[in-house]
Amino acid sequence: MEKLSEWRNDTEQHPVAVRNTAARMFGHQVACMAWGAAAGFGSWYGMLHPLGLAVVLGAAEADYFWVALGAGAVSLLVHAQPMALVYLCVIIATAGMRWAKPHSFPLTAALGAGMLIGMSWLLWLGGSISIQTALVSLADGVLAVLLGWQLVRCPPSGSEKGLLLPGVVLVTLLANLPVGPFWIGALFSIGTGLVLSCRGRREQALVTMGVLAAALCAAAPQQMFAGLSVLGGTLLAVTYAAGDRMRCSGFFLLGCLPGAMCAPAAGQAGCFWLAFVLGQIMFFCMPAPLVLAVPLSDPTESAGRPAVSLAANRLEAAATSLTEIADTIHQIYEVLPPQGENYNWVVERTQETLCSHCENREMCWQNRYNDTMEALFHLKPMLEQQGQLEFTKLPGQLSYCIHPSALCAAVERSWVEYGARRKARARSQGMRAAITEQYEAIAQALAALAQQLGVQGSRDAGRTGRLAAAFASLGREPLACSVTFGGQGQLQAAVTLRRMDFSKNDLRILAEETSRVCHRQMDIPQVCTGKDAITLIFAEKARLRPIFGMANSPAQQVSGDVVRQFCVGDTAAMLLCDGMGTGRPAAVDGTVAANLTTSLLQAGFQPETAARLTNVALALKSDDESSATLDLMQVDLYTGSALLYKAGAAPGFVVQNGKARVLDGPSLPMGLLARVKSETRSLRLYAGDWAVLVSDGMLMDGTDWIAQQLELCAASGSSPADTAALLVRTGKMRAQRSGRPDDITVTVMRLEQAT
Repeated sequence: MEKLSEWRNDTEQHPVAVRNTAARMFGHQVACMAWGAAAGFGSWYGMLHPLGLAVVLGAAEADYFWVALGAGAVSLLVHAQPMALVYLCVIIATAGMRWAKPHSFPLTAALGAGMLIGMSWLLWLGGSISIQTALVSLADGVLAVLLGWQLVRCPPSGSEKGLLLPGVVLVTLLANLPVGPFWIGALFSIGTGLVLSCRGRREQALVTMGVLAAALCAAAPQQMFAGLSVLGGTLLAVTYAAGDRMRCSGFFLLGCLPGAMCAPAAGQAGCFWLAFVLGQIMFFCMPAPLVLAVPLSDPTESAGRPAVSLAANRLEAAATSLTEIADTIHQIYEVLPPQGENYNWVVERTQETLCSHCENREMCWQNRYNDTMEALFHLKPMLEQQGQLEFTKLPGQLSYCIHPSALCAAVERSWVEYGARRKARARSQGMRAAITEQYEAIAQALAALAQQLGVQGSRDAGRTGRLAAAFASLGREPLACSVTFGGQGQLQAAVTLRRMDFSKNDLRILAEETSRVCHRQMDIPQVCTGKDAITLIFAEKARLRPIFGMANSPAQQVSGDVVRQFCVGDTAAMLLCDGMGTGRPAAVDGTVAANLTTSLLQAGFQPETAARLTNVALALKSDDESSATLDLMQVDLYTGSALLYKAGAAPGFVVQNGKARVLDGPSLPMGLLARVKSETRSLRLYAGDWAVLVSDGMLMDGTDWIAQQLELCAASGSSPADTAALLVRTGKMRAQRSGRPDDITVTVMRLEQAT
């Protein structure tokens, strides 16, 4: 009662708004009835009528009643008795089931199709209809379910794909309208093809016109050549003349010629060319805003591409800015003259602090200036050797000084300050070099990320939609979702969700669900956690699988050799960092280098950039010298392409086809110089190949024995772990015989064919 009174009050207060709303509702209901009638009227091959039941099955919940009303009314006019009553009963029953069981397409479809097929076959058994009519009803039921399901998945208001079925209904209706020599269905198809071709929507234009051409051929088989002509015209125009109306019209005509020449009769060819001329006139008379109203691309893709391009441009700009900052710092340092870099500063400082207030200042610094300067410079060797002065050993030129003890103290203080300034300047030079190196390294990393963003793989819209729907059905609505193909054809998927915690079992389940949806075997996802969101990166299982093994024997209680073995996406990596020396200091340097390099590699940095940043960290870690070698092997598990990066590391080994070879190059450890002096080598590995990295403690007797041992282990089928342990034991015995013990470490990776 309260709602009724509120409605009455609103009606009295806003009569115009109520009338407008009622008029819109009435117009919408009439449009739904007209759509149902158009679908029920259309036929394929003169006997199939699946569209009426299809639109009743797939219409929106608020519209199906009015659609059923239009389709049911037309069925009485289109079908002969007793099939007219059958189609009417089926439509009524389908609408009733939708009212009783809303949002239950399988039950409604089973009832509608089953009732149509069952009633028609009962009529055939009773002799009321022919077997041909019963078979036609069977085809109608199956097609209606398929088309209705497509309409449910892609409603007309939800996406561009949803406009295909209404287009099919319209083409089917227009092709069946008897309008004399005017082929209205062909005219509509020609106009649609011209608009889509001019707009430049290649994929959408070809898919849409392929569907409409098929509908035109099915609705009017005598117009099959017209459908092929329109499809050929669309293909040529959208490929060579997109965006130009005049050229688009010419190429469309050229593409239509082969199909039009296949017309079975001159009269049919004339009807087609009449429709073509009318379509061209309508196309040129169409206002530009109507043509531009057609979207240029898929909304989901167009929404993502500008953001990706903007992000890539901003990263590129940030990289350029950081590089300019580093260059500016270098230029300023080179232009500004150095201050306090020679012994003159000590002399000037002494004169300012002591002699400026002495009564003999004019005699010493004017009358005897040369003698005073020569005497003060004679003190430099004494300061360098002893760090202090005695007034009894002052040069004879200073015998006239009335404050010899104060002079010695002032010179000593100035010398100490001079040494402190030199140390501070050396430290500032190191800091400047470290800061500029960081700027340049980060700029290099940002430029690489910008390049990766700018070169995106081809997006699979179908898999993207299915994956997003799958996550939504699991109660994890994605903020963003994308499925792309990489450069080698591998599938990659990225799903961004609101931040939440995932267990290993959750990630495994999500990987299985992603594999089912994408029809590819996907690996456990990589988790990238942000402030408010989390991104799961799924990668297709690679063709190769790494088997790791390592062994270590420290020279003291703690080893300075640190090994890391891991996989990042489709890349397997193992690195060996050897802190220079032995014991705890070497262990600290090796651990810092290994941990920082691993973190940077896992974050997507290239080996060169990771080494440069690690080099800065080691240089600034403490006042003592800190250095460590870096030995890194990265392998693309899809292609087998490998990268070996060395910075002061011992030679590495690769075993291919049973033969071992040594990989080495000139380089220096990280932390010694302002810039890393490294060696990079590219190679190709296959299933069954071995990659081995060793520390310098293994090389007491050279590399030949290691290569021979690796060949024996590979031939005998030894595991990577057993091979590493055997090499370490043998290397330890050889080192003990030499009397020069050192940390000994071996890390091994064997590639196998992934199952």
